[in-house]
Amino acid sequence: MQEYLEFPEGTSEAQMNLVHKHLDCRDWETFIETTTSEQFLEKSEQFKNLRGRITDNHRLGPEGYAGKEKGKWRKEHATMEEAGTENPWR
Repeated sequence: MQEYLEFPEGTSEAQMNLVHKHLDCRDWETFIETTTSEQFLEKSEQFKNLRGRITDNHRLGPEGYAGKEKGKWRKEHATMEEAGTENPWR
């Protein structure tokens, strides 16, 4: 991972200062220090292991929970009300 965080040899100071239009060199150095610290790497490994235990990925799609609540689920609820069936999710 370290090789991705360092500038290639021969990179000018001006190029290093323009890492990103919203990120200056000091912020980049702070980011590097943070993401390569022992504490960060331990926490990262801990959450990778935690994520590995999840067997089902979510099925909400790109709109997420709020999008389903506004669109698809509201329509399904209205359809169930019209049919006289109880919505088990409400």
